[in-house]
Amino acid sequence: MEAGRLLFDQRIASAVCTWFRLKADRLEAAAFCNGWWLIVNEILSSALGRRIVTTLAIIGLCAASAAVPGEVDRHCWKSFVPDPKTGRAGDVCEILAVVRGSVTYTEPEIRSLVIGKYSSAAQRLVPRTEAPIRDLRSTGGWRIVVSSFLNREEEAGAMLRIRFFGPDGKQRDTADVSMTLEGVKVGRLFGGADDILAVQSNEEHAYNSMTDIWLLPRQGEPQQLIEMNATLGRFSGGGNGSRPGVWVSRQTYDGVHAETKGWVAEFWAWDPSEKSLAPEKQ
Repeated sequence: MEAGRLLFDQRIASAVCTWFRLKADRLEAAAFCNGWWLIVNEILSSALGRRIVTTLAIIGLCAASAAVPGEVDRHCWKSFVPDPKTGRAGDVCEILAVVRGSVTYTEPEIRSLVIGKYSSAAQRLVPRTEAPIRDLRSTGGWRIVVSSFLNREEEAGAMLRIRFFGPDGKQRDTADVSMTLEGVKVGRLFGGADDILAVQSNEEHAYNSMTDIWLLPRQGEPQQLIEMNATLGRFSGGGNGSRPGVWVSRQTYDGVHAETKGWVAEFWAWDPSEKSLAPEKQ
């Protein structure tokens, strides 16, 4: 029995020490942990000492596992770059949280970004590890929910997930876009009876802006009409001799050569019979 208790207390002490390493300065943590084990060896010999250690350890474990205020999700992994002071690889974390009504993405001691305003009414429509920032409805009855989530698979920060709920209330499809939402429009954007969703998202730099446009049909799943490295411009509903469609500024950057960065204005015309968009010839 005593051996079992000793092992239990030692394991808890180890957990508290690990927690301290994560929370404190690494040099202070090393000194603390060395002293910690000397203290543990002394006080574990008494029943009162074991109770004290157990109580402190439980408090420490609770603090370690508790989420920061408003935390939605957290993802941590070992850094590939050793700490220049200690020579050891540290922990890299990213945190998604709701702070004072805003959804935020944080990399502790590196950066903190506001993703958008928290949409509490749509939280029940997404997993608890996601935070909704838009809850939209189209003229034809579609409901569009945009939420922020951590991209755990690629360890590539946060992304946005679009959920398409049909007029019957059932989820029809999902789509993932870049981290920040620069613009979103839903409605009969081309002047006819068709519901259209247009989204502009971005990741880090202006030349990373992405434009996605979907047709929201009366029946079936949404149909993607455009996915390109571009920013949204003005929509045309047709009439007065003009064609329905949308202006976009397409990025010409090839991803390698800086001299290729630039924007080209294009008009994409809407064909209501074919339900398609195509660039209009200049």
